[in-house]
Amino acid sequence: MNNYEIPVIRLSEAAIENMGKYGRMRKQYLQVHKPGLYNSLLLSGTLHTHLSEIDQTARKRLELM
Repeated sequence: MNNYEIPVIRLSEAAIENMGKYGRMRKQYLQVHKPGLYNSLLLSGTLHTHLSEIDQTARKRLELM
């Protein structure tokens, strides 16, 4: 029988709690509309960095407005 073990990869709870509103919004967008990119970032370990950059950029743009 074909028994496959598929790992469950998730962001840590601390990483999600420290993420701002715009990082969480980007994560939701990627999960729904760009699942390939989301999985690629998640598996490469760069998802949290990407979400943090998005959050910081959005906050800076709001400050400028």
